[in-house]
Amino acid sequence: MYSVGLLGSKTEIPVRMASDPRKRGRARALVSWTLLLLSLAGFLTVTVWLNTHVRGEQQFAFLAQSFLHGDLAFQETPGPSWSDTSPNNGQYYWCLGPLPAVVLMPFELVAGTFGAFFYQGYVQPLFVFMVLATVYRIARSTGYGVEDAAYLAFGFGFATAFLGVAVWPWAWYFSQVITCLLVFAAIAEMITRRRPWVLGVLFALVLATRVTAALGVLWCIAEILWAHDAWRKKLGSLVAIGLPILVVAALLMVYNHARFGDPFNQGYAEQIIPPNSAENRALGIFSLRHIPRNLYVLLLQAPNPVPRRPSALA
Repeated sequence: MYSVGLLGSKTEIPVRMASDPRKRGRARALVSWTLLLLSLAGFLTVTVWLNTHVRGEQQFAFLAQSFLHGDLAFQETPGPSWSDTSPNNGQYYWCLGPLPAVVLMPFELVAGTFGAFFYQGYVQPLFVFMVLATVYRIARSTGYGVEDAAYLAFGFGFATAFLGVAVWPWAWYFSQVITCLLVFAAIAEMITRRRPWVLGVLFALVLATRVTAALGVLWCIAEILWAHDAWRKKLGSLVAIGLPILVVAALLMVYNHARFGDPFNQGYAEQIIPPNSAENRALGIFSLRHIPRNLYVLLLQAPNPVPRRPSALA
């Protein structure tokens, strides 16, 4: 571009051209993906490191070994004590659902041939990654773009309470990771193909892991009942969903009867827990008297920065 001076001479004036919006978009996407991938790599590194170095609370691994030897009770102390186990007739059992132990059985079998012990944390990072991949798939199926879906999966994995579950391979958290994977797989199935038998199998596995989480099947049942389909088709879908759940429920009842002589006793009433927890349990596991205290702790009680007196002041 030129301007005309006082004497008629032309002077060249540089003009700053507007930046290409496409280049700005690519640059922003590059920075965004770089930050996301670096953060994901960092969090996954921490997850893998903790899972492969934490050795405590390996009840499902010990239970898998018992299953391999045809025993439903622990054959040895699953830690420094029998805490959190459920004693009966001189045997000690695990009150949580047995599926995580069943999942570990092939790994314990192979490890046992080499005289090694297979810890829960060796496989938990894989399940955590599968949870993130399933959340990503759900987001993509519901219309999210690639970048937004990746951020949603990252946010669920490392910006919610799931983070604490993912990094610690304790038995309770190992069970929750498996449950989370199964429930998200059911959500993905509902969003995509909606095969009733697949939903039934998934929630049957959930039932064998964490009983209360199996209530999620009510969403699937409601969707079937509200669909504009013939009642014969609805009935067939309900049977396809319910049959696997009923089969697993029957197996769990046999499992409970073999351990405690009661098909409806999972062992929580006998579980070895701290005295204050035992006092609360004595009120009744499902007692309404727990609600006011739980609401107070959840909504009003302030954190206690010093849970016990320092040893110097004791």
